[in-house]
Amino acid sequence: MADRESLVLWDTYSETIENRRTTAITFKRTDLIRLIKEYSIRNHMSHFYRTEFTHGKIAYKTLIGADTKTLIDQTVTQLAFRKEAAFKYENEYRFVTEQPHPFSYAGYNCTIDKARNLPFNIIINPLLNRDQYFPIKKQIEELGFIDKLVISDLAQWLHLDLW
Repeated sequence: MADRESLVLWDTYSETIENRRTTAITFKRTDLIRLIKEYSIRNHMSHFYRTEFTHGKIAYKTLIGADTKTLIDQTVTQLAFRKEAAFKYENEYRFVTEQPHPFSYAGYNCTIDKARNLPFNIIINPLLNRDQYFPIKKQIEELGFIDKLVISDLAQWLHLDLW
């Protein structure tokens, strides 16, 4: 999670061009942290279960081929915040949750608020062609979120024909 969009967001984790991500929802980091903290406080008032979360920037370390002593010397406070140095270009920020029960494949189910009330933007992948881009834009409009749609920061360099 970075405050700036990058090509990594759109293509790094896609297996094929056909599988490429088409949209992204973006929050300002501080807004998302505030919303999750508020959710956590509301959730803690419940006696059903307690959710803990930690967040922070990733510490990039040379892990591949490192011997045991080097790995021990490169410890971080939370192992979830350590990642191979080769991925430093991602400039990743993570949220890690801890729950007293197994994770459900249905998702974390962190209801921070109704979608209409959340301070987010929607970006359409700037690598898409016109035939892909405009139907997605229409769908966003039909769902009532056109006011959340912003033009990708990368669009001016990638697809001048769309604009």
